[in-house]
Amino acid sequence: MPQFNKDELEEIKKIKEIMEPKENVLLIARQARFKPGGALVAPNTIFATEKRLIIRNPTMLGLRASIESIPHD
Repeated sequence: MPQFNKDELEEIKKIKEIMEPKENVLLIARQARFKPGGALVAPNTIFATEKRLIIRNPTMLGLRASIESIPHD
């Protein structure tokens, strides 16, 4: 299982309720804040699990989030 830093573990907590039992996050990618195409206030986060990709898109300055799930084989 991958080792995640404190910030990444906080991000995983935000999607725990939608994860299935025994589903594990393998990789986390976060949108840049300051580079072109970045989001300064609330960047998107993509989680890769063994079953799907989960895209968390924060809205309202991070107070809410829309979550999209894309299954893969």
